[in-house]
Amino acid sequence: MMVQAHKAIARSHSLQRAVRNVIENNAALGFPAVRFRQATQEGQHPELLRVCEELILNPSAFAAMERAVQQYPGFLTLEDYAARWGREWGLSALAVEHARASAEAFDRLLGFRRWIAEGEAVDG
Repeated sequence: MMVQAHKAIARSHSLQRAVRNVIENNAALGFPAVRFRQATQEGQHPELLRVCEELILNPSAFAAMERAVQQYPGFLTLEDYAARWGREWGLSALAVEHARASAEAFDRLLGFRRWIAEGEAVDG
């Protein structure tokens, strides 16, 4: 049952800022996100768009995040951002759809919407 969001997700106007927000959230929860930080070079990778698409589409990364979401219900993922604003940043339709499906899978895993953006329906 998805009755309410865990927290509000702030709009991110850039992929770089979204990556930084994910890193900051994860660190605040005590999750170091070492591989994500290295892969994205802390959001400074010169090919950040390509790197993020690869991460979103990587089944191994999904499995690792699934475990983290279970351990840290307030865990924020790149997919949570990409599902909402990925097209604005230039992510492919495939990556955005995959991000949406992943974020919804994480919500189902916990039984509630973990994140909600301004203007989104709480129950849908």
